[in-house]
Amino acid sequence: MNSKTNILLRHNYIDIPKFVGTSEVSQVGPEAPATIVMNLAYYGRALSVEAYKELTKLTVKGVVCWWGDVERELKNITGDNRKIGDFVVYKNFPKEVLEKSAAEYWLPQILMYWGFPKEFFTQPVEPREKMDKQPKCVVLKLAKAGTTKDIFNSLLKSPARWKDEEFQDVLFLSDELPINLGKLAFKENLVRLAGYMMSRGKAIKINTATDVLRLAAGLSNGDVALREKFKFKSFRKPERKYLLGMLEGCANLSDDMARRPELFKRLMHQLHPFDWNKKTYPRVRQAANELYHDRLETFNAKVEVGLANKDTKVLELLASRPGDFRRRLVHALSIFGNKAVKAFVADEVLDKLTTAQIVALRTYLETVNDRVYRTFPPKGNWTKVQVAAARHVDDKHVKAIGKALGKVLEARLPKVKLDIETINIKLPSNDGEVSPYNRGTVFPIPQEVDFIRTASYWQSGRSGVVWFDNSWNFFDHNWKNLGACCWNAVNFPTSHFFGTKKMVEAAAIFSGDPINTGEMKGRAAQLIDLYPDKLIKAGVRYAVWNILCYSGIPFSQVEDVFAALQWGTGAQEGKLFEPSRCQLSFPLTGDSKTKYIALIDLYSREMVYLDANLKGHVSSAHMNGAVLEKTMPAYMEYIKSLPSVHDLFRESEDKKSDMHILYSDKDVKLSGEKAYVFRQENKDNKFKVVDINSLLTE
Repeated sequence: MNSKTNILLRHNYIDIPKFVGTSEVSQVGPEAPATIVMNLAYYGRALSVEAYKELTKLTVKGVVCWWGDVERELKNITGDNRKIGDFVVYKNFPKEVLEKSAAEYWLPQILMYWGFPKEFFTQPVEPREKMDKQPKCVVLKLAKAGTTKDIFNSLLKSPARWKDEEFQDVLFLSDELPINLGKLAFKENLVRLAGYMMSRGKAIKINTATDVLRLAAGLSNGDVALREKFKFKSFRKPERKYLLGMLEGCANLSDDMARRPELFKRLMHQLHPFDWNKKTYPRVRQAANELYHDRLETFNAKVEVGLANKDTKVLELLASRPGDFRRRLVHALSIFGNKAVKAFVADEVLDKLTTAQIVALRTYLETVNDRVYRTFPPKGNWTKVQVAAARHVDDKHVKAIGKALGKVLEARLPKVKLDIETINIKLPSNDGEVSPYNRGTVFPIPQEVDFIRTASYWQSGRSGVVWFDNSWNFFDHNWKNLGACCWNAVNFPTSHFFGTKKMVEAAAIFSGDPINTGEMKGRAAQLIDLYPDKLIKAGVRYAVWNILCYSGIPFSQVEDVFAALQWGTGAQEGKLFEPSRCQLSFPLTGDSKTKYIALIDLYSREMVYLDANLKGHVSSAHMNGAVLEKTMPAYMEYIKSLPSVHDLFRESEDKKSDMHILYSDKDVKLSGEKAYVFRQENKDNKFKVVDINSLLTE
């Protein structure tokens, strides 16, 4: 469940209420704030100086009430409330597993599969040394009166499809903040929210027939993206009247219907527009009649004919719809060359494209001729991703269009002081599913890190055994498959199944395969440790983290599936699951059965956030190496083509500007300026947040 505290914390804010003490007795002493600072560090957070000053003003009662709420949400966000370490088979991991031979590991594991309690085979829990070094903390800024409103407006202006958690945030905040549907930049978000509002009896207005179609899909619990098959529900008469009324007022009604004739025919079948008299919905009746008799001619059909006949008049037609022109630009360039360039870079075309569309197109063009592959998911489904040969674009066309797009970006965006590291922060895209980062964002791995630990945790709420397998696949620098670490390949390099050699030299090790029945009460967890230096010695460059629904049950059909990645020094130090070490931690949702979450490039010591439902065998990651050999190089080329924060602002760079765009503020002093900071690490800094979403939708 969402809460205001949860939303603020996930956006690196903290709300400290104004409980000012009336006497010295009621005021907190220095011990309470110091304790809270240490507790926050356990969850990988720290207070800004401004927030700390407010904390010291609380009363004793205020501190107790406030901290209870904050800690509950921090436990939920980081996964600490799931007590992952309690549900791992070998609780002295990794030492307990590394000291086993393959035979010593597998014989007890097989007996556990047969139903013997894991306690028969595990060692007593040994004391663990405390972490030698506290990881860097993310600084929490003090939330102000308008902070939640700013977060809400930023979500409304998102240029990409909301992730599930973002949509839940919008619904929660909409109960106390007014919604202006006109602020919604992305149509699918608008329709998704409109469907929710309509179900609550709130008045809405939608201006295009395609969006009314999306709304009807949402009301039928179907796919508002109109990619997956679904069945329209039987609408009640007031709903039919409401939808038909919106359709009657839509521009380009016939054209929209012709673009998706099969879907609109099914919708008309449920709306029964001919049940009303001729004067009630005349435009809908006429368009539906033409639709049923297959007499509608679409914009796309006219474009296809023009392109096929190489008729230059089609460029005027495309220019009337800049979004369609953008999507068909490469094809038009291949046919018309410089004429297509001239038509596209005209002011009347570029002025109608959003900043997000412009920067995405420019980055695509700048990378297209370096690509070997063209990657595209049919109807947005990455599980069925198609890989084909890349389509190259004439360099002179790339240069001409890129120059024009750069001028538009320079004119639209404010001057900024730009950090080169912002090249590692990707802008929002439509394909991500899970929070908290945008697909393709890069995280540097500190040099002192000597282990990387990932976790999968699940609570099924079902009878019988269910598995959500934590797994890694390994590849060399040419993407040749080298093997995996997962439930049936418990160490890498993998030793003989029943060998007697100890696993102490393993470059990756698995924590044991739990049975989530009996005392486990449907809960279970798996850990895997990677040791970067050993992996490099074993010839590994790329390691791909994935979680697979072994039982064939999607993430959405159990109570909770949670994923976390942490790194640090001293794998045997600290708890099995230390929230302060977490770099990624979030619930896994959705109807897919695979999730490829992140990639580690061991040569450059970087983690790349993937968030991809790529095709894979759910029975074992060990079976997916050959598939990933083909899909991952193409997918990483696609990742590279996604625009970054640096791509957005590079024409606007001005070292004299007082607006900062930063990956981290650890080495920068900010005292109230406007800034965008991806990693807030300086406790002393104060700044006014620059909302990237607002800039992208201009």
